[in-house]
Amino acid sequence: MTSASPDKAPKGSGKGPFHGRDPGPLLGPWLACSIVAIATYLFEKRMRAFHDVVIPLYWLLLIIIAVVTWRWARARARGRGKDRRHMDRRKNDRSQRAT
Repeated sequence: MTSASPDKAPKGSGKGPFHGRDPGPLLGPWLACSIVAIATYLFEKRMRAFHDVVIPLYWLLLIIIAVVTWRWARARARGRGKDRRHMDRRKNDRSQRAT
């Protein structure tokens, strides 16, 4: 009897922390927001009078990260995204050619 090896699992099979998704598009926004947050923290430590001013910036960075992550996860959900649109387009092209 042969069993399927976990290394040979098809892409998107649910194995691994990202479920076969490419984490590359997340790294840019996460890295940029992290750098801005660190720079803001250092600025705030040097000039404590700006504490109340930078708090909304931290919230804004968290919202940006949440929205980018949500869009990344949603765009790659099964049955959604550009694959479905291409499938519909291919079906329409085939039906037009047949007539």
